[in-house]
Amino acid sequence: MLRLQLTMPESIHVDTKVVTDAPPVPTLGGITINNVWIVQFKVNDDGTSGNCLKALYVPQNSISQDTNLGGLVVNLKTGGDGADKTTEFSYEKSRFYVIANGKKNMFTTESTDELMYSLTPTELSALTEKILKEKTVLIKKDTDPLETTSPTLLTSNPFDYTPTEEEGGVIKVRTQMFRAFAKIKVTIES
Repeated sequence: MLRLQLTMPESIHVDTKVVTDAPPVPTLGGITINNVWIVQFKVNDDGTSGNCLKALYVPQNSISQDTNLGGLVVNLKTGGDGADKTTEFSYEKSRFYVIANGKKNMFTTESTDELMYSLTPTELSALTEKILKEKTVLIKKDTDPLETTSPTLLTSNPFDYTPTEEEGGVIKVRTQMFRAFAKIKVTIES
């Protein structure tokens, strides 16, 4: 099982009014969370990053709001009888990255946003930590590519993980999320 908790460094306000039978839309720091990518890289003995072990896309319907912990929780059942192999992560020394609202096409050409998806072996072998860090996402409104009200892409700092006997097969990742930022270079020529 992987237990992932996302938090923001600001207060979170939750509207507890029940309007429909549908579960509440998960929000974090006023930002609606539509999806989450969880990416795991092997950490070599010398501390350098190795190959990508797992990259899992989690759609909104698999993310729940947790008012007790003050954040969002992604619980993925892995291992055991009847478990979906799609959600299994490696129990080895590794580094995790979490990206919220990155959309499915951030790392794959698979186009069904509503379904959980794990990168194929070919896609995993093409993804390196360097490529992940260099990934760009166009922030825009649908009508104007150079205007936005507020960027909604959130990222975590890398989280190093070393398995221990006490975990009992549960990888717990609790990470703070930050707004992604951009460096813009403008050159005006007359």
